[in-house]
Amino acid sequence: MHSRCVYPTEVALPFSKVTPDALSTGKCGVCASHGTTSKYLECKSLDSGFARLWICSNCFAIYNSTAEDREMDVLDWQKKWSQIDDFYSVPPPQEFEAALKNHGAVFDFFSKDLDRQFSGSYLEVGAGGGMMAAAAATRFQVANVFDHVTDRLNQVKERVGDHYRIVSADEIASLQTDTVLIWHAMEHFLDPGAVFELCAKTLK
Repeated sequence: MHSRCVYPTEVALPFSKVTPDALSTGKCGVCASHGTTSKYLECKSLDSGFARLWICSNCFAIYNSTAEDREMDVLDWQKKWSQIDDFYSVPPPQEFEAALKNHGAVFDFFSKDLDRQFSGSYLEVGAGGGMMAAAAATRFQVANVFDHVTDRLNQVKERVGDHYRIVSADEIASLQTDTVLIWHAMEHFLDPGAVFELCAKTLK
């Protein structure tokens, strides 16, 4: 028998932290409950040898403490990766349209297989190289994109135009959107529960 998952009403600013602290503060990053995290197991990791995994007894989220154990600054880590040319590289002009079509397959799936039509405004949190949002910009009136590292987003905006809007963390709260996408980014959030709640509040 599982206990009912309880989420507190207060929500922290989800992008204000840059260093993981779930263990040191005893606060689950998903449901924000205190004192509910316990050792789950250690597993082999290609990056760090062995990774310690913890589980929350309230929401059953599993937390990999590698970054916290190493006292990593996540924002600094992302900026270092962004200096590598191949990291989320923006396709050259002759390949740009093909890349848009490739990324657009996600929206085609939702449109055709789930009978959903897209319009209005779009928000992507953790946009990376920005190409998924570029594909969204062909289906929405405005595509809002957020990432801590904006180098690639600026390159894509030059190709896509003004309806491709790069927004700051502070601006997200004031948006009203029709669709929110988080694509391969959840594992990078230090407060994923707060990110989800913030995104939910932007939805019309």
